[in-house]
Amino acid sequence: MNISVAIIPVTNGEQLGDCIHSIVNQRVIKADEIRIYDSYNQADVTAIADSYKTKIIPYTQENESSKNTHMDLIRKIVDDSNDDDILILISDDSRIDPSAISELFRYFLKYNDLAMIYGRQIADQDCNHLTRYVHNVFYPITQRNYPVWHLMRILSTFKLVAYRVKFLKQPNIMPEPETDVGDFGFLYIGGRLAEKGYRTMYNPLAISHVHRKLNAKYVYAYCRGLYRFLKMNDWLTDKWWLRQSDLETFFYNFKEYIKNYSSIPFVSFYATICFIAAKIGEMLAEIDYQRSLKRKAIDGKALIATTLFDKDEKLYK
Repeated sequence: MNISVAIIPVTNGEQLGDCIHSIVNQRVIKADEIRIYDSYNQADVTAIADSYKTKIIPYTQENESSKNTHMDLIRKIVDDSNDDDILILISDDSRIDPSAISELFRYFLKYNDLAMIYGRQIADQDCNHLTRYVHNVFYPITQRNYPVWHLMRILSTFKLVAYRVKFLKQPNIMPEPETDVGDFGFLYIGGRLAEKGYRTMYNPLAISHVHRKLNAKYVYAYCRGLYRFLKMNDWLTDKWWLRQSDLETFFYNFKEYIKNYSSIPFVSFYATICFIAAKIGEMLAEIDYQRSLKRKAIDGKALIATTLFDKDEKLYK
């Protein structure tokens, strides 16, 4: 099998060298090709790539007004994967463990119907309480019926994900360019693959270290985007259902975690702040959704009126 790794730019490239170094220094199974999708336009990126003999593919956003900038890049990566059997996507701020690719690959050998497998994201030790809690404490959760399992799954993964390319290239798996998925294209793809009966898996032994600190602003933006995405794609809710009580449970447990691991007075109040930010995001997502329904209704009425006007004109003539 031919294994390619595509590095996705999410930063200005300051951690790219560490990312490539972790990919090149895999122990048992290595990538046959490493492709860097370059939107940095920096000379030092070329120098880093040359030092590791990796391939740079210049990438600029063709449609600047597109709401799916991340998904547009994923679509290009998939189009470039005609010679690949396994495609692994890694963000440029990730450092993967020396056995990460082997851990992903061995399941493709075991299951012929495996279409997608994703690894575990772990926070660095100097990260804040929220980041460590999300990435280190709750994962892996083995009980699928645990109330916040899906929420943790969404927050904790997809910095390291692998696909079997032949399944990824099937019709109706990738979202259409006009489909608004924002930053949640990986949920869309996973849902479509599952709909077709293919296997999707999580392997906690395929580990990615990401030094990105989560905060209340991130919680607000992520929850707003996530709930809006799920509202706009209601076919997904059977597989990615988030219960009304999930946020409460998540942040209640986060508060308990802070109480156990911090001696600073009142620092657990931070969990309440994050919870409020998440609820505001959820509320605004609902407003966004209702507005989109109204716009569709207005556009539909305008289309009907235009059609009737055209018919009347033809009859008059």
